[in-house]
Amino acid sequence: MGPAELELDFAAHGDNSLGPLQKAEASVLVWESEAGATDLYHGTAWCRVNCTVETERRKEGTMTFSNVPTSGRVSFIFVEGGYSHLIMTLGPEDDSEAKA
Repeated sequence: MGPAELELDFAAHGDNSLGPLQKAEASVLVWESEAGATDLYHGTAWCRVNCTVETERRKEGTMTFSNVPTSGRVSFIFVEGGYSHLIMTLGPEDDSEAKA
């Protein structure tokens, strides 16, 4: 995407035995602030969701996050809960260890 934007494709499937699928729009990215503390109000990007499939048992599409840092670690939290966080490292790979 553009500068400071991150795009994620997603697919959620369920049989509604635990209730309806949660709203993908509730997903967030969280990262450590300059002070080094995770802060859900400073260092959080909310997503815009474009669903290509949306039924009672299936949601698929693309999430776009804006104002995302261009390097460092971010944690992706899918919907409101019940899923593991996905930790990603953004920016160019640091190959200094390979050269040392």
